[in-house]
Amino acid sequence: MPIGVSEEHEALGRSVRRWVEAHTPPEVVRAGLELGREELPPFWSELARQGWLGLHLPEQHGGEGYGLPELAVVLEELGRACVPGPFLPTVLAGAAIATWGEQPCEIPRNRRSRIHRIPPRGRACVAGGRSPDPGRSLDG
Repeated sequence: MPIGVSEEHEALGRSVRRWVEAHTPPEVVRAGLELGREELPPFWSELARQGWLGLHLPEQHGGEGYGLPELAVVLEELGRACVPGPFLPTVLAGAAIATWGEQPCEIPRNRRSRIHRIPPRGRACVAGGRSPDPGRSLDG
């Protein structure tokens, strides 16, 4: 299903592009990509202050109350500049938390995992399960 790009989406895209140009020059992007380990980039707190981590989430869950089209605009601009950091997994985890909240999540072999709450602004999060037996994977 195609989505229409509105004037508001175009304005949001320009705003994100300006922020990216101001906060993630090529040397910051290169350093993040060459780091070799997972670490929040130095601009992560500023990115979080923009409200983009919760742009697509309902206000009652601490989000901005917009939707996936607006999130797609932000993702496009961050991707265009190869901005490092866990933006995509964080917003996906936030969407899962907002959708399923405290409901048990089915994972292979009937093991259970609970997703508890959206983390405070500026925190990265990942949704997933953990095997009770560290020697075994969740699917085996």
